[in-house]
Amino acid sequence: MKQRIALVAFAALLALPLPVRAENGVVQGQVINSTAGSNAVLEGLPVRLFLYSGNALRDTLETVTDGRGIFRFSNVPVGGGWTAVARVEYLGVEYGSVLLDLSVGTDFNGDILVYETTSDDSALRVERSHLIIEMGVGQLEVTEMIVLVNDGDRTYVGSEEVVPGKRATARVLLPAGATDVSVTTPQAASAMVRTGDGLADTRPVVPGQHEYVVSYALACDGPTFSLLKPVLYPTDALDVLVAAPGADVDAPVLERLGTRETSGATYEHLRGRSLPGDTDVVLRFRGLRQPASVERDASRLQEVPARAELAPWTWGLLPLGAWALLALAVAHHLQRTKEEPLCPAAARMSVAMAKEARRVVGSIADLDERYDAGGLEETRYHTRRRELVERLLVLLQSSRGGERHEQHGRGASGARSGGDRPRKAVRTSRGAVRRRPQAG
Repeated sequence: MKQRIALVAFAALLALPLPVRAENGVVQGQVINSTAGSNAVLEGLPVRLFLYSGNALRDTLETVTDGRGIFRFSNVPVGGGWTAVARVEYLGVEYGSVLLDLSVGTDFNGDILVYETTSDDSALRVERSHLIIEMGVGQLEVTEMIVLVNDGDRTYVGSEEVVPGKRATARVLLPAGATDVSVTTPQAASAMVRTGDGLADTRPVVPGQHEYVVSYALACDGPTFSLLKPVLYPTDALDVLVAAPGADVDAPVLERLGTRETSGATYEHLRGRSLPGDTDVVLRFRGLRQPASVERDASRLQEVPARAELAPWTWGLLPLGAWALLALAVAHHLQRTKEEPLCPAAARMSVAMAKEARRVVGSIADLDERYDAGGLEETRYHTRRRELVERLLVLLQSSRGGERHEQHGRGASGARSGGDRPRKAVRTSRGAVRRRPQAG
């Protein structure tokens, strides 16, 4: 009987459709210099075409551009399951075409935009920044989400090395005394280094959007605290969400927008607009204390099975963090096809994970309502909520896994800030995401 089942399963596997491969496709494109006034010669540039079947990189073709920057690949596999992206290096920076769907047709356009480089960061601005602050035990726990934009027509590569062979480009300045600094994605973490005043990216900043999510802690033992957040680049919008039960927050340059409820947690919402660069935003806290729910539920913690690592008051914040990071991963996957040869299924996977996250978050909300209405016994509530939160964390780790795709030779970067003392590479955020929410 077992042999019969095995044979049926093997036959079913043989019947599964495989990617169709017909090597009669043509990918043609042009390397176009998008920097105004540039007369650079684009002849003889090596161009690579990365070919994917399903989720796997199957082959790489190579050619060079002609006198007009045009390149052509023939005998390209086409049919169901095949995709491709063309890449070229120009002035030490790699650029790519859009992701090409080779499943329909035989002729495809893979134009690649390249840019001249600059060490002037005047074209950089922050389109929006979210600062999430919550009171932990003896510390403020902070997460920043930053959307940085290069509005110029040159790739910013910096000018000064922060570590041998690496130049600092985009910077994230941190408040003095920040500890437990972490970055949410392995790719960003491996490219960023600690400096005397924060973090420095060592990747080129090409024209367009770039996202950063950073978490850190600030020691805070007393009832008062002043948080000075440096604003390096001109910032269109800064949103601050504060979860510090019982505390007053004063921020002279920010507008109060009331409170915001998120998964049972209350945040005070403040906003600043059109903030100039090289300024400081000061938030003064009074009446800080350990969150009331931690004090109230201290005895309950012993009732929760030992493998639960989260205090009940933080459970309500986790959906915000997981959802924001998954949303960031979706946006990053959908935008990065021009930056590196991303596995073509990654964007689809991220969208699917985001849908699953939405379902799990809805289940957590329903569970909270039932518990608040007295319809669930406490131990059962905590157990089920922990399971759902763990599911969100699994989705988060899966979204991060997509970031581990190999970068086929991203270009060298450069540094800007003088006098910053390089310290160490930034570690990837793992434990941190279990303790504080991310900006949404």
